[in-house]
Parts: sequence; structure tokens; C-alpha cells
Amino acid sequence: MQDILATLPKGLSADGSPFSAVRPMTLDQLHALVAWANDTRCPIVPVSSSGGRHGMGAWSQGAVIADMSGMQRIIQVDAQDSVAIIEPGVTFPALDAALAPHGLRSFKPLLPRRGKSVLASYLDREPITSPHDHWDSEDPLGGTQLVFGNGETFRTGTAAVRGTLEEQLHKGARPMMALGPASTDFLRVVQGSQGTLAIAAWASVFCEPIPARERAFFAGSDDVGPLIDLAYKILWRRLGGQLFIVNAAQLGMIGGRDAKSRAALSDGLPRWILYANLTCPDYFPDERMAYLVADIEADAAALGLSIGEAIAGYAAADIANQQSDLPALHYKDRPGGLCRSLFFLTQMDRAPVFLDVLDAILADHRDIAPSFGVYLQPRIQGVSAHFEVVIPFDPRVKPGDERIDRLIGHVASRLADAGAFFSRPYDPWTNIAFEKDPTIRPYLAAVKELMDPKGILSPGRLCFP
Repeated sequence: MQDILATLPKGLSADGSPFSAVRPMTLDQLHALVAWANDTRCPIVPVSSSGGRHGMGAWSQGAVIADMSGMQRIIQVDAQDSVAIIEPGVTFPALDAALAPHGLRSFKPLLPRRGKSVLASYLDREPITSPHDHWDSEDPLGGTQLVFGNGETFRTGTAAVRGTLEEQLHKGARPMMALGPASTDFLRVVQGSQGTLAIAAWASVFCEPIPARERAFFAGSDDVGPLIDLAYKILWRRLGGQLFIVNAAQLGMIGGRDAKSRAALSDGLPRWILYANLTCPDYFPDERMAYLVADIEADAAALGLSIGEAIAGYAAADIANQQSDLPALHYKDRPGGLCRSLFFLTQMDRAPVFLDVLDAILADHRDIAPSFGVYLQPRIQGVSAHFEVVIPFDPRVKPGDERIDRLIGHVASRLADAGAFFSRPYDPWTNIAFEKDPTIRPYLAAVKELMDPKGILSPGRLCFP
């Protein structure tokens, strides 16, 4: 690594392009890279997913790319505590393959790309589809090993005890808690910072026991209100498993393998669909599944709804199968044109407010965005919800078309006015998010000064210059 760093230029490239990509393979190499960047004042952009560098563009100008996709060690899997310790290059398929012999599987967001880094997903607070098992915004992360932008290495949570990780594991210690050392919670600060404060070298992640039985169901309605009420009821009963709500266009993208089947499925569906995948452990699984199904059927009937294992000829089990074996082509890439997403936090029962805003805006842009998907994911036992708008653009709209960012920015501005909370701000709605709370900027600047005083990590992200 030192030999590689010695060959890299100092300063910024003349044409604004990245200098090169460096592939650290160990914590020591990662630490050496950050120390070199501090000495040379050369920016670093950390990436860990494979198969694409989405959104790097402008913020990687003049930077060295720290490509950690080669750090693929699964350091330990502990079936008793349902926890694994992994490096940043570990993808969801790789983690599931290592977990399966231990009777475990990973908590996933909705159909991540096959090359998506597990740690990148969790550090960015992408919502998992299991709100029943989501207790805190940091979940499913536990202890971590960080390299701050100032070059210091630091272990968070219960990883911050005496001895190396190997020595801790040998003694039977497991870095399961995210909070710590003492009452500090640096992980909560780093999480969501989009690589601007620290780089994670490894982390412990909680996993899910593979259920003995699972059955997937749909409930459909042309009014989203009853489905939201049903989702709250399922969460109140703590039925477990996966749960979310989508509109017909979104389910069409998920279930349709090409433009023709996507359109056919969307046209045959009710406007809104709730998906629930009920799971049972190996303790009287059949009896448990029987009363879970009876409960959800009774709750649906009380709201004038019915549940079934298929809707418009599409089986709910197909979603479970895709989650288990991620498709080679991501569902957002299937429609045939450009696809952009916009997401924020709210409460499920406030979703109709934002839907009215979306309907009013996008009705005037059918020429470039004929339809739009909506994905509503309960979080933290249903306390809040991830609201995502997925816009597949007309195939005639080409990359770089200024109408794309202009439309996304306009939609974000109107949603912010309606109360949307952009907890994960990305261009072109980054400034909109910070304009809604300008008082947060000095605090973030103070944190940046503490953790990355020379501003070497991902400059241009969030509100950092």
C-alpha cells in the first residue's frame, strides 16, 4: 500500500477527474491511505459496493477513490447471538451464503442490487423490510471499527473494550451493542453521513434466524387508508416477518421482468397493495402459522379487505423468492429507461398528504414521467415510515436531460413544504433538506471539524464544502 500511495500525485487533477482508485485490503492499509490523504490534502471518496459507482460524479472530482469492495472477509458468524462480523466489501448474497449453514439470513432492504455492500446499506440507514425486528435507527448494526477523517482509528459500541478483535472473540466477547463506549454513540453520528466523517473497516450486524415456515400474502385496495390501518394492526399484533405497502406501478416494476409484463401487471392491480410475509420459528410452526393467518384474515375483514397469496395472477411468494435470491437485474433497471428515486421519512398515516402533492405535480409531467411508483416501508415497529417515490422516465428521456433534476427538485421542494423529513439528503434535494433546518449546519460543521478537520472525506457531500 505504501508503494501505491507513493506513486499517487499530490493536489487536484487538472480536468477534475478522479486520480485513481486504490483498493485497501486491511485496516492498516485503510489507515495508511487516510494518513496519506491528510498529509497531501487529497480528497478520498470511499466506496464499497461492486458493479457500479452510482452518484459519484461531481463529488469525486480530483479525488482518490478508496474502493473497499475487495475487503470481503466474513470474520465470524455466531448462530447463538444471531450476529456476524463483516468487512465493507461483503454483499448480501455473499453474507447469506455464509449465514445459511448457521440457520441465519440477512436483514435486507427491498430488493437491493446484488453488488450492494451490506455495510454501505446499513450505514446509509436504508430501511429493512422487517419493521417487527427494527428497534432503533442504528439497527441492524452493532459495534464497528472506524477510521475517522483525522486518521484516528476508533471502535464503537461493545467493540471498544481492551484487546484486538481476535482477542475479544477468543475470549467469547461479541461486539453486539452499537452504543458506547460509555454513553457516547459515535456510530449514530457517522451513520447517514455518506462517507464524510469516517470509513468503516468492519462491523457486527444482526441477522435473522431462517424461519421454519413462512407464507406471503397480499391485500389490495383502491384506497391506501385501509391498508395503512391494516399495517398498523399487524405491527400491533407483532406478527413478525416482512411488511410494506406499494402502489400498482411499483409492484409492476417489482413483478414485471420487462416493459410489457410490467405494464400488464400494473393495469390489472388495485391501486394499492400491502405485502406481508408471515414467519414462524421451529417451535410448533404449523400451529403458529395457523393463528397468524387467522389473525391477519380477521383484521383485514374488519377493514373491508381480503388477503390472498396472489393478486391479479401474481404470487406474493415471488417477492420472498426475489428477496432470498436477488435477481441479476435490479427492478429499477427493468423498465427500459432512466429511473430516479426520492425518499424521506414520515408517519404512515400522513402518507395521503404526500400522495396528493405527488398526484398534483406529476399529472403535469406525463410527457417525461408517464407513471410513478410509491413504496411505503414502516420502520422501528411502525413509529415512522420510509416514503419513496420511484419515477421511471420515458425511454426518450436521455441521461443529462435537465428536466430530470428540475422535476426531482420541484417534487422534493413541494414535499418538504408538506412536512417531508429528508433524513438522507442526496442531490438534487440536498440543499432543500438543509434549508428547512438551517440551525443544524453549525453543529454539523463542528462535528466535521472534530472528525475530519482537513475535509478530505467525500467533499461536497451533505452541507460540507
